[in-house]
Amino acid sequence: MSILLRILEPEMKAPLAAAGLIRYADFVGCAGGEVVHQSGTTCTRRLTVRTASGDDVLYLKAYRYDGKAVPFRLTSSKPLREARNYRLLREQCGIDVPDVVALGSRRRGPLMTDGFVVTRAVPDCQPLDAFAAGRPNLRLDGLRDKLCRDVMERTAEAVARMHTARVYHIDLQWRNMLVSLTNPEEPRVYLLDCARGGRRRHPWRCEHGRLRDLSSLYKEARVRLSPRQQIWWLRRYLDVRKLTEVHRLMMGSILLDRAIKDHEESA
Repeated sequence: MSILLRILEPEMKAPLAAAGLIRYADFVGCAGGEVVHQSGTTCTRRLTVRTASGDDVLYLKAYRYDGKAVPFRLTSSKPLREARNYRLLREQCGIDVPDVVALGSRRRGPLMTDGFVVTRAVPDCQPLDAFAAGRPNLRLDGLRDKLCRDVMERTAEAVARMHTARVYHIDLQWRNMLVSLTNPEEPRVYLLDCARGGRRRHPWRCEHGRLRDLSSLYKEARVRLSPRQQIWWLRRYLDVRKLTEVHRLMMGSILLDRAIKDHEESA
């Protein structure tokens, strides 16, 4: 059995140890903190650790693959892939992402057994869907509110920069975009949970990645934004004043893909 354990911020080694996180098993078996999300393969906990400068809020996401099909467990390490994608988004795309504090994975032969990634909480933030839910008149009022308009424009710019660099998220839902209002005059948008994405080279793969991202965003946009607002966002993403026939064909592909995904999810 092979084990990978990396503390990417050496100054955090002592605070993590004080919180009982020393060995690999301490991270994947952590039962402390508050569970904030759980799925069939992951469990994410919010932890508070004491550092020299005060309390630091961290998120520990543990992956467990026991009982999963062999092809699923032959995949590359998701914690490692997520950390690499965060670095790619920050350094190559100029997009805000959470800091990765530590990561690890364990294999039994060629099969993934489990893994984890620890990230630092983004201050004064909330997921994009929660930001929109707190503004029930968003769809009716349009984007006349400066903060709402700035936030939606930041999301369009971030997705455009990512796709221009041929990087694709593949799970780009509104809940995976964080809105930071530390400075409300200059809101910032962070991307997170990008373990499934990465850089693509082949044009067909790039087109597929873009479709997946835009279709995922549309799933929530059709509820939160009016059709006029959706067109406004798309023009910002494409950096055009007027949509062409090519753009309308792309919109048709997004609608078709979303309809197929909706049918699969309801089946």
